[in-house]
Parts: sequence; structure tokens; C-alpha cells
Amino acid sequence: MSAQARAGVPAESQFHGMIGVAPVMQELFRQLQLLASLDATVCLEGESGTGKRLAAEILHQLSPRSEGPCLFLDVPELAPTLFEGHLFGCVEEAFAGVLGSHEGLALQASGGTLIIEEVGDLAREHQVILRRFLMDRLVRPVGGREPRAVDVRVLCTVSRDLSRELSAGRFDPDLYLTLRVFTVRLPALRERREDLPLLIQHLLTRFMRVHAKQIRGLSPEAATLLATHPWPGNMDELINEIERVVILTAAGEWVEPEVLSERVRERGTV
Repeated sequence: MSAQARAGVPAESQFHGMIGVAPVMQELFRQLQLLASLDATVCLEGESGTGKRLAAEILHQLSPRSEGPCLFLDVPELAPTLFEGHLFGCVEEAFAGVLGSHEGLALQASGGTLIIEEVGDLAREHQVILRRFLMDRLVRPVGGREPRAVDVRVLCTVSRDLSRELSAGRFDPDLYLTLRVFTVRLPALRERREDLPLLIQHLLTRFMRVHAKQIRGLSPEAATLLATHPWPGNMDELINEIERVVILTAAGEWVEPEVLSERVRERGTV
């Protein structure tokens, strides 16, 4: 039996680590199931904290490539000049900060999946490079001459509004059209409020087990504050909040409003 099942989550509300009874989540599960078997590029869009990385991992796990590698290229963590070297590799000291030859993530992920996170943060010149790679799947190492074909599926995530970036001239039109072929939107937590009781109970059970502590549950006042908070940080914020209350609540006691974070106590209404 899975950890989620032990936490009392109904089977129909679970999807490979995701939980949701809301119609928008059930539709998300359907889309992921459908797209997993394809080898096409999929763009996962949504606010920060909505679970885009998890959704990308699910697409890999359910795909025919599941036995292959699943690697991540996190665009915001890269210096702008290093994107091409991380993606394609380098055959020599081709630019400052990189010494010697190394294989890029596109080749390392061969036979599997490469997940490029936050493509909306790419510089325009790198957007063109990515679009060309998505079209021909040819790796051109920095400092090298001969391109090399690679067998890899590419998934992308984005938190920015790409249509707005396109209108502002900050996003390549051809890459935009490529990414729009298969786009999956992950809903914000405020769009699926009917999931909150299930998610909160699941997280309470999980963190009581992690911290070896039994508490009684939520007081009515605490439950109201959690239910009406807008959750701008989405699932990431909710996870951190519930772990916090489990740690701060004495064993055998109810979760009271005073152990909730200040932002939840002060923003108890949408």
C-alpha cells in the first residue's frame, strides 16, 4: 500500500504523487496520462509552487523512456553565458568559467528525458538555440564543429505568461508556437479550494509520521484561516505551513491559530 493510501487519500484522488478531487485536477491527471505515451515536447505552465517539476517527472515515469535518465536544466540557476554549454557540452575551453571538454545534458539524457525548467527566463538568443534543437535534435557542442544527433524527449516548464512575453517582444515567436502544440496548465491552489481539506489532512498525517508526533488535528479557528488563505505560494507554501504547525503544536493538542504563520493569520480572506 502506498504512503498516500496509508494517509487515507482515496485512490481516485491520487495520481503518481499528485492529489486532487477538484475537476481541474482530474482534467490535469487525464492530460498527463494521455501525453505520457507520446514523444512530443510538452510545456508545463503554471505559477511557482504548483508542481510543474513533479508533473514533468510523472510524464517521464509513465513514458516508454522511463528506464532512461531524467535530467533537469534549471535556467534561472545558470549564468546566461553558460546555457549553451550546459545543454550541448563543450569540447575545449570555449568560454570563461568552463575548463576542458564535457558532455552536455542533452547527450547525458539520451534515451530518456531532459526537463528544461523556466524557459521563459531564457535570453532571446538562447530561445532561438532551443527552438532549433527542438526541431532537429542535433547537439552542437560549444567549440565543436560537427553536430551530433541525439535521441531525447524534451519537456519544458514555465512560470511566466508567455503570451505576454511574446507581446512585449521578449519571447521568440517560433519557439512560442512550438511550445504551444502541447501545453498543460497546472492550476493554482486558490483554483482548487475543494482540495484543501484532503491536502491538509494528508500533510498533517505525513508530517506527524516524519516528526514522530501525534496531534489531534485543526481547531475550527485554525481550519478557517487555512481554508480562506489565498496561498500565493501554492503547494510549496501549504507544505511548509503544515510542517510548521506540526512542529509547533504540542503532542496530543489541537492546532490553534497562534501556531500559524503571520501571513496566514493576517490574510485569512481572499
